[in-house]
Parts: sequence; structure tokens; C-alpha cells
Amino acid sequence: MNCGDELNLSCAQSVVADYGSIGGGGGNYVSGTFGTIGGGDANDVAKATTVAGGQVNRASAQYASVGGGLGNVASGSHAVVAGGEFNRASGGYSGVFSGQANSATGIHSAAGSGYNNCAGGDRSLPLG
Repeated sequence: MNCGDELNLSCAQSVVADYGSIGGGGGNYVSGTFGTIGGGDANDVAKATTVAGGQVNRASAQYASVGGGLGNVASGSHAVVAGGEFNRASGGYSGVFSGQANSATGIHSAAGSGYNNCAGGDRSLPLG
């Protein structure tokens, strides 16, 4: 197994950027300046991003955040995924708050919770 690809608590922690930090867990990776991981397993952050915990979560755009959960990705600038499983926030300033397989791809869009909801338009909010 490779660190960051799968759950692997035996992997070492890696901080390869200035001012990056990891609080605990295993197999976490900080690649950007000021990137922070609180804990968990196999999480990955870029410049000025945060993953608080969980497993296999990724914050890849500047100022993006993932609170926790499993397999969540915040890839839009200032995007947030609070938790849940396999949620994606790829629009700038977008957010997904919980649930499973939800996405917020539009700018300033949000998907609240539930399953497989998509906020695809700018400033959109699906209620389902």
C-alpha cells in the first residue's frame, strides 16, 4: 500500500512544506505551506488548507477545508465539506454539509445533506 492512496495506519506522517502541521493519525500528507491536518488517516492537504480528521479526505485548493468523514474532497477555492462520505465541493466558495455522494460544483453553491444531490448552478441549493 502507498501512503495517501488507501487506508494504512502504518504509514508515516509527511509534512513537505513550510509551516505545515499534522496533529496525529497515520499516513497523512501536507504538501502546501500552512496546510493543516488535525488527525485521521490518509488525509491530504495543499497550501493554506485544512482537514480536521477522518479518512482519505483531501483539501486541494487554497483556503479549502474538510471537517471529517470519509473520501470527501474540497477542491474549489474557499470550498468546504463539513463531513459525510464521498462528498465534493469543487466550485469556488461552495459547500457540502453532510450526507453521501453530494456535490457543489457551482460558484457560491451548497448541497445540504442527503444522497447524490448536486448544486451545479452558480448560487444554487438543491433541497432534496
